[in-house]
Amino acid sequence: MGNYVHTRTIQETGPADSADDDADSETAALPDLVGLDLQAAQDEAQAAGFYALDDQDASGQGRLQVYDRNWTVCSQEPEAGTHPTDTPVTLYAVKDDESC
Repeated sequence: MGNYVHTRTIQETGPADSADDDADSETAALPDLVGLDLQAAQDEAQAAGFYALDDQDASGQGRLQVYDRNWTVCSQEPEAGTHPTDTPVTLYAVKDDESC
């Protein structure tokens, strides 16, 4: 039989580690972005400290929002309120001439 090396990684966690994690989690108020054009909504979310942004076609057609200024936000996840700033924010939008 051949020689082999078996390695094992052990991570230790304790109260100090979880306290550090809490200190790193900054929270901020995510504004209500519903009704804004998609570009303005993204700008406001980023101004509030939220940078993990995604946008989806609220019509269900799977279209890409190439020009954000002609899309209107119908809903958002999570809703407006205080959240950790690393929370992913999804904006669901339709083209300006469509209804939510």
